[in-house]
Amino acid sequence: LNHLRLLFSTANRRHALGILICAVVSADSPAICHAQLATNSQQIDGIQFTSLAGTSIQKVAGDDLVKWPVIVDWDGEGHLLVVESGGVASPIVDHNKSAVHRIVRLRDTDLDGKFDKRDVAVDKLPFTEGVLFHEDCIYACAPPNIWKFSDRNQDGFFEDREVWFDGQTIT
Repeated sequence: LNHLRLLFSTANRRHALGILICAVVSADSPAICHAQLATNSQQIDGIQFTSLAGTSIQKVAGDDLVKWPVIVDWDGEGHLLVVESGGVASPIVDHNKSAVHRIVRLRDTDLDGKFDKRDVAVDKLPFTEGVLFHEDCIYACAPPNIWKFSDRNQDGFFEDREVWFDGQTIT
């Protein structure tokens, strides 16, 4: 019999978000393990969500804070960094020159578990498909490059930017 253990932890208890689910399968299990897990369903703003039993999904930000979210990560202070699209046009190489995308930081200033403040952390980006906060810097994947952004004066806006990795071309 295959063993499947699920470990749950919150990334930031104050916001009750970021449930990380790790599946650990025993060494004698096949590479692909099919398990029937108990789930629950709920609807938020007309959208049906399914999650593991014992977990819940909460709306913590609306269209007033983020218009077109792409991907998120947590910063070092527990704020949510959101890559926000400025819209997409084609061809992508030409569109990226317009630099209409950004990374915004969502904060919960009254600690009620819902974000209520939005700040622009990085602006004028090409279409960005990934974000990572590490050692007080934001790394953003905007093919063909990975950018590194630094907040030199600690005002919350990451004004210093450099190409951390240059992939040369979009293929």
